[in-house]
Amino acid sequence: IKVDENEVMTLKEVKALRKEMARIKEENEILHQLKIVSKTISIFSKMLQVITIIISAVMIMSMLFIPSVINNTNVDNGSIIVADKNVMEFNLDQMTTNTIVNVFEEHSKLEIILYTEIIMICLTVSVMIISFAMLYLAKLFDSISKGDTPFTLENLKNIKRVAILFISYLIFPDVSGTLFQWITKIDMNIDYEITKIFYVLIIICIYYIFDYGHQIQLDSKGKIYGEVESNE
Repeated sequence: IKVDENEVMTLKEVKALRKEMARIKEENEILHQLKIVSKTISIFSKMLQVITIIISAVMIMSMLFIPSVINNTNVDNGSIIVADKNVMEFNLDQMTTNTIVNVFEEHSKLEIILYTEIIMICLTVSVMIISFAMLYLAKLFDSISKGDTPFTLENLKNIKRVAILFISYLIFPDVSGTLFQWITKIDMNIDYEITKIFYVLIIICIYYIFDYGHQIQLDSKGKIYGEVESNE
C-alpha cells in the first residue's frame, strides 16, 4: 500500500492504522450521540425554566390576594366559611380541614397572614432555585452539544453552579420548614428523607468526575481548546 512516492506501509502499520481509524470512528459516533442527547436535555431544561418562571410569577401574584382571602375566612363549629363570593369553592379532606380550623382557632388572622406569606415566599424561593438550576443546566448541555469535549472549563463552572443549586433545593425546604415550625409551633408535617443525602452525594460526585476529566484533559493534551484558567 503506497502512502507517497517514497514510502510504503507494512502490513503491521496498515493494521495499526485501521485500528486507529476504527477507534476514531467509534469516538466520533459516541460524541455524535452525546451531542444529540445533550441538545435534547438543553431544550427540555429551557422549557422547564420558562415553566418555573411562570409558576414563580403566579405565586408572587397570589401573595397579593392572601390577606383578603384570610380576612374573609372564618371558622364556625369545625367548618370553614369564606365570606368572599369571588373565591372559588373547593373540597378539602377532613384532616386538612381540621388543621386549618385549629390554626384559625389558635392564631389571629394577622399571624395567619404573616405565616402564609412566609410559606409562600419559601415556596417561591424553592421554585426560583430550580429555575436558575435549569438555566445553567441548559447552558451546560448546550455547550456540550456544540463542543468537541464535555470537559471544558466553562462546563465545569456550570456544573458547579447546577450542583450548588440542586443541593440548595434539596436542603432549603427542610431547613426553612424546620425553622418555621420551631418559631410558630405549627406542625408542618415535615418528612425528612434520608435519600436526599444520597442525591447530594451523587451531585457532588458528578461535579468531581467533570473536574477530574478536565484535569486529565489538560495534563494529556494541554489547553488545546483555547481555555484560560481563571478563578471564578
